[in-house]
Amino acid sequence: MGSLDPFRPDFPLEEGKRAAFAASTPAAFAASPFYRSHGIALDRWLRAVRSGEPRNRRAERARDDRLRLVHWNIQQGKAWVPLAEALDREPRLRDADIWTLNEVDIGTARSENRNVVVEIADRLDLEWVFVANYLELTKGLGTDRLMPGENEIGLHGLAILSRWPIREAAAGEIPECHDYFRFIEEKRYGCRRLLWARIEHPSGPFVVATTHLEVRNTPDCRARQMRAALEWIPTGPAWFAGDWNTNTFRRRGRIQQAGEFLRLQRTPPDEIDRQLADPRRREPLLDLVEGAGFRLAGWNDGTPTARQVLSGVEELERFPAFLRDAVTARFRLAERTLRMRLDWIASRGPWEPLEGEYGAWTLPSVGPEGTAASDHAPIGIGAIWTRSSDLVG
Repeated sequence: MGSLDPFRPDFPLEEGKRAAFAASTPAAFAASPFYRSHGIALDRWLRAVRSGEPRNRRAERARDDRLRLVHWNIQQGKAWVPLAEALDREPRLRDADIWTLNEVDIGTARSENRNVVVEIADRLDLEWVFVANYLELTKGLGTDRLMPGENEIGLHGLAILSRWPIREAAAGEIPECHDYFRFIEEKRYGCRRLLWARIEHPSGPFVVATTHLEVRNTPDCRARQMRAALEWIPTGPAWFAGDWNTNTFRRRGRIQQAGEFLRLQRTPPDEIDRQLADPRRREPLLDLVEGAGFRLAGWNDGTPTARQVLSGVEELERFPAFLRDAVTARFRLAERTLRMRLDWIASRGPWEPLEGEYGAWTLPSVGPEGTAASDHAPIGIGAIWTRSSDLVG
């Protein structure tokens, strides 16, 4: 497995985790003896953009006029065996030139304390950059808590991988829509970010960016996150991909949650399916992306990338068992599965989609509908430059 050493800090990390977990608020943590002594170092370490090259770099390069990009929320990389098998056997994954990854773990028990970004980059022979969103203060939700051992480090974040040289990379913070510091089941320290990298391609440089937006809130809050994320992306030709969590539901409070439950009960299932596969009317962030000069049409095939069985929604877990069972049985929630387009690719620049299997695609067979390498399906595109002289900036 990839070494964790380059990610280990020069301050007492375990002491910091204990201090943060014991604090009820970020302000209380900031007032702790640990933070007064090591807070600046902790925050610098957490927001650092790290980079590297594969261990056995091959000279092979892709065609100069084409680009194959994959985005995947890999669910921390904890289903490592099916994930690695998918990378080895699926040509559209194995041969991709650019990757954007969300939910990438470094040194967590749920992913066997792997350095997930380094292992994927070595497997695919790609350069990489990584930034953490959070330092995990628990082992995670559900069955993650039952994994043996403890988090050796506990970073959770974003990555970009490239077949061509990465010459510059940076990250910027975006607003929070959920207070993970108070979320005791999965307590975290940090914030969501946008990560971008400038790729040196033979036809000219371009930027690749990714972000992972919040699922536990409202479309309006995700739009605020997207507005801030777009401001961090440099001008010029760019690709922008991520799990933008366009689930269309308002989950901020019980009144909104009740309203969304009524929506599910009163709306025909086929209409719900249409809303979730094409969420533009209910997710204003998609208009913001296009308003910033990015193009979504042609890069997304409309196939759902994630699913949720209604009997397993997080909100039900807060009910007493007898009430949860009664609601599940009364409304037959175990028989309803929501299939959602949560993951997206956008471009700004002189590219056009390739035709055939390397056009826009989604692979549910290595995601939630198949081998369960992740709870999201990977998505991808093939593109060709149509005006290479425009590739500047």
